[in-house]
Amino acid sequence: MEGCETVEREVDRVTTKIRNVQNIFSREANKLCDQLNILRKEFGEVVDENYVLSNDQSSILLETMSRVKNLVGRLATDHRDFHSAVSKVGKAIDRNFNVDFGTITRDGIFSGERAQILTQVVCQHLYRQGLLDIGEALCQVCSMFQQKGNSIRAK
Repeated sequence: MEGCETVEREVDRVTTKIRNVQNIFSREANKLCDQLNILRKEFGEVVDENYVLSNDQSSILLETMSRVKNLVGRLATDHRDFHSAVSKVGKAIDRNFNVDFGTITRDGIFSGERAQILTQVVCQHLYRQGLLDIGEALCQVCSMFQQKGNSIRAK
């Protein structure tokens, strides 16, 4: 139970970090979009092909472009940071859970009739989930061809 709580804390940290970055980025991006729309309207009114931007217009445009570049750079940095945070979740899982798969099942437990029952249960689950093609493929692979009266779907 303690292992689950440790992993859950790491997942919470990651999701909180992502939410915070998302909120900040969204707010900043909306501000920049508004600024760019204002500039677009202002420059869109100009019909003359030979129009030259004034110093003020040029500096505002350069400043806005710089802010966009900085925002994208910050987002890229935050994205790289997400990788390390997600990696910590994986490390927490590795530290807190036993990876000895040999203790999970015994050899031969799903052989013979039990294997057929397990396959039927998995196929029924796939059918209920609407994954009919996958269920049919599993049945065919397991040599459980569907017959009209004895279909797994009907059960």
